[in-house]
Amino acid sequence: MKVTFKHSVAIVSFSVAIWSLILVISALSRYRLITQVGQTSTFMDQLVYVWPWYISWFWFTPLLVIVVKMFITERTTGFAFMAKHLALFCVFFPCYFLSFGLSVFLANGELVESTNFAEGLTRYFSQNYWAEDFTIYVCIMLGAYVSAYLQQIRIKEKENLMLQTQLYKVQLDALKSQLNPHFLFNALNTISGLMRMKSSDTATSAIAELSYMLRSILERQEDVVSVREEVQFIEKYIFFQTLRFEKRLVTEIKISEDAKNMKIPFLLLHTLVENAIKHGAQEEGNVNTIHLSATLLDKRLHIQLANTMATEQKHEGFGIGLLNCKKRLELLYHDDFELRSNQCANNQYLTVINLPAEQMHV
Repeated sequence: MKVTFKHSVAIVSFSVAIWSLILVISALSRYRLITQVGQTSTFMDQLVYVWPWYISWFWFTPLLVIVVKMFITERTTGFAFMAKHLALFCVFFPCYFLSFGLSVFLANGELVESTNFAEGLTRYFSQNYWAEDFTIYVCIMLGAYVSAYLQQIRIKEKENLMLQTQLYKVQLDALKSQLNPHFLFNALNTISGLMRMKSSDTATSAIAELSYMLRSILERQEDVVSVREEVQFIEKYIFFQTLRFEKRLVTEIKISEDAKNMKIPFLLLHTLVENAIKHGAQEEGNVNTIHLSATLLDKRLHIQLANTMATEQKHEGFGIGLLNCKKRLELLYHDDFELRSNQCANNQYLTVINLPAEQMHV
């Protein structure tokens, strides 16, 4: 695992803070015990006394954590894993003893004689002081593994978020490039028919509306828009469909004032409306009445779209358009959204979307 300089500084800072706290608590505890039995001492005397026991861990703790993260947490076989730990253990404890001796020298101002050192080493093992240091060593190892595991989780989460963001942008680009070529063909064909019928004013309006739609798709950089902007885009789309189907297509759009400025994914409502027209009753010569509404309630954006479906058209769950909507909403809101659709009475088909009105994840 790669350990950056910034991460190393954080490990060192955390280690110094923890051991400084332990050092102060240990010295304070000894000072209180000594004063309680009537002996004379100061807090600084006790701090100097316990200092050699803990000061070595100030620099060995971050060193151990960094070594574990860089070399031992890599995927290896069981034998290689044990060999690495054994090598680290054999290198660490001699260095720790030397560091401890240096700490004693700095605290007392003199080196320990070899005989005293041998006696001290014997005392270190006979009175189980080694058990305390070994316990600290094991705790540091466990802490290093936990830290490495959490770091790997954060890295995976960032990678997944980047992949989700890229996937979302690819899907949005696909929707932009899609603006249904069949619709563009019909739009141009409608304009051509208007020109042949010498309805130049209507043809001019149609060209202007088509220009607005194409410009909105090609020039838009943001992935989200306000409900107001999305509705304006939909109205241009409906304009062309009305030219095509005339009185067989009736639309009613009701957006509450507090919902108009709410942000939603670009082309979300357009996909729903396109789906409603694609499967609508106007294809069979009947009237397709489309009702689109959006309201804000309890900090949630509630969107409903109802349309008259064709009698021969069978909606089986989510169509491709609704599935695309669902995938986009999952990337944006994770589980904090609702998208459902179902066939109702009187040959009506209802689609409902419920979104948080405050935050988006992408």
